[in-house]
Amino acid sequence: MIIDKFVSVTINSSNIKHYINLNYNVGRSEIISVPVEHLTVGSHVKIHCKCDVCEKTVFIEYRQYYKNYNKCNYYA
Repeated sequence: MIIDKFVSVTINSSNIKHYINLNYNVGRSEIISVPVEHLTVGSHVKIHCKCDVCEKTVFIEYRQYYKNYNKCNYYA
């Protein structure tokens, strides 16, 4: 389970189109706060999440959380 609701993202050449498509008014090298649901699948932004099995809290990259969650349908 993801604990964070919003995270800070630095806009760069690899994610600017994604955030423009989500109607963010952004420029390169800008730092914005976005809901976790708006992160790209391959995002390196670290998030706080809680294991659905042991309830341990960890700080990991969103892309790793996404990969684990899609593999088992829960985060462990």
